[in-house]
Amino acid sequence: MKTILYKLGLFCIIFTWAVYVCSFVLLLIPGAVMRLFGIKLLKSYAIKFNRWMRRAENKFRDWYVMEAYLSLADFKLDKDEARKLYVTVCSVFTKLECSEEQKTNGLNALWQMIAKDVITKEDFYFQFGNSVQGCGNIMAQSLGFKLNELHEKINLKQLVSSEVLPKFRIELEKAYLS
Repeated sequence: MKTILYKLGLFCIIFTWAVYVCSFVLLLIPGAVMRLFGIKLLKSYAIKFNRWMRRAENKFRDWYVMEAYLSLADFKLDKDEARKLYVTVCSVFTKLECSEEQKTNGLNALWQMIAKDVITKEDFYFQFGNSVQGCGNIMAQSLGFKLNELHEKINLKQLVSSEVLPKFRIELEKAYLS
């Protein structure tokens, strides 16, 4: 199964880059030549297709990385719950219109919290918190804590991510996706 996913991922990446090259060549053709041959409409479709392929490639790449990471690592958090958490967090990033850098930092922080099985101040506030504003309030609400109690528990590393993150996912969905 892993080799099939690997081959599928590799094929999609190669196909995407081939389409990029073709659409980029169309973008380089000067406007006068396009008017001469009547392919100006084709250039606008190439631009739209190029944007669509970039978005599709980013989504596929993120999904592919998640599946590879889940198959290689042994987490205390259930893999189905990790997938749901990943999809929810990506949807929240999309809704908040996060940049690629914010999205990457937020997902890295999420994977670190899952892998360590402990929520740390650096991962939660400084990396994940830069992507999702108000995540501390949402986490505190999901656990039934006040914000200062949450800060204290995070500083003492008393929050186990396999227990906390599923509750956090539900509150994230309520706050941003409903």
